[in-house]
Amino acid sequence: MLSCREVTQLVAGERLARAGLGTRLSLRLHLLMCQHCRKYVDQLRQIGRAARQLADGDPKVAAAVRRVTERIRNLA
Repeated sequence: MLSCREVTQLVAGERLARAGLGTRLSLRLHLLMCQHCRKYVDQLRQIGRAARQLADGDPKVAAAVRRVTERIRNLA
């Protein structure tokens, strides 16, 4: 089973898109059992939605969102 650290790295980075079936199943199992990681994933989704809504109308905001997103990914 995945640890909380592994879950955050998978979800925050681009590794999830390349993850295999076993890793995805382990992630789902972990999220079923860990309320903290579920909250983290939900918060990331909310931040992503808000950032996309902000970026839709202004190219400068879109560029800033991309920079912040890259910084977040580099932390994971």
